[in-house]
Amino acid sequence: MRLTDELIYFWLSTVDGIGSKKRNLMLEKHPELTALAADFNAGAAFYSKLLGADVYNRARHALDAAYLDKELRAITDLGIGIITPSSDSYPAQLKEIYDYPSVLYYIGDPGLMKTRCVSVVGTRKPSAYGERITKKFVDTLSHSGLTVVSGLATGIDAYAHLQALESGGKTIAVLGSGLKRITPANHSALAAKVADGGLLLSEYEPYFAGAGYSFPQRNRIISGLSEAVLVIEAGEKSGALITAECALEQNRQLFVLPGNADSAMSQGTLNLIRKGQCAMVHKAEHILEDLNIAVTPKYKVSGIQFDFTEAKILDLLEASELNYDRILEAVELPVNDLSNLLMLMELKGLVIKRGNLFYKA
Repeated sequence: MRLTDELIYFWLSTVDGIGSKKRNLMLEKHPELTALAADFNAGAAFYSKLLGADVYNRARHALDAAYLDKELRAITDLGIGIITPSSDSYPAQLKEIYDYPSVLYYIGDPGLMKTRCVSVVGTRKPSAYGERITKKFVDTLSHSGLTVVSGLATGIDAYAHLQALESGGKTIAVLGSGLKRITPANHSALAAKVADGGLLLSEYEPYFAGAGYSFPQRNRIISGLSEAVLVIEAGEKSGALITAECALEQNRQLFVLPGNADSAMSQGTLNLIRKGQCAMVHKAEHILEDLNIAVTPKYKVSGIQFDFTEAKILDLLEASELNYDRILEAVELPVNDLSNLLMLMELKGLVIKRGNLFYKA
């Protein structure tokens, strides 16, 4: 059995001690993978010096076609696909970044990586405003044909994936763990939904549990797959800011939603705006305009007619969540009539009540 380009890329990805920088130096010496493998097996001093004797010896031992093919088949037997940069299926925009992954493991539709993508990221502890705006933006982006990319994390990521699917769109989840060790574990059901209607993606072996380095590292893939990155809410030390940094390094467009000045969850995004590192947006249409994408009108919900009072309440909630008393002051309805109307609007799916506050759905 001969060493193919796919097997060599797989080998490069599985040897501890061969990261993107060293891999690139190896490829600079021998851009042809089969030539690289032959030179490596021949014991060229360049590789031993670059990697160190221990890593070199382990890598040389693992550079065996039969062994690598067996390992690869064990992964595909799990129902997991694999794409390497030697494949036509590998997304060209991802190959452009310096530290592109040597392998991509996937479950779902890999063709989504070649569609027009926008990443939506943010804090793991969003405000109700952050949740509402994420759903609103993603709904519009999805209806306009964009694939939504995020990281399957708690908070903004999860809302982005779910809304994309609920809007009839497509979504890609890039994991910081292996595809058979979903992290966080309570997102296993969400991961299954994404795999069924979109794409699960990871550069890590299937049973890798994730580590402190792997979740920030996967952010370069989130931005690398996308034309643009949207940050909804992010604190001063939010992981979403790493994705924003990656976007800037990769020459992707960066969009940021402004938030309340006194909110801890807005400090990171406000700092990006203050430094002039992004485009500030408050409507999804702004993103579509900058990407030269026509806004697709959303479908109308059959059977729902807005009367004057419903429309007024929805306009009020568009700006901010409100409690019952504030709505009562604005619409001037009798108490019983307003209570009945708000209950009806909840049943229609027009508003959401959380605690004492009402939100536009």
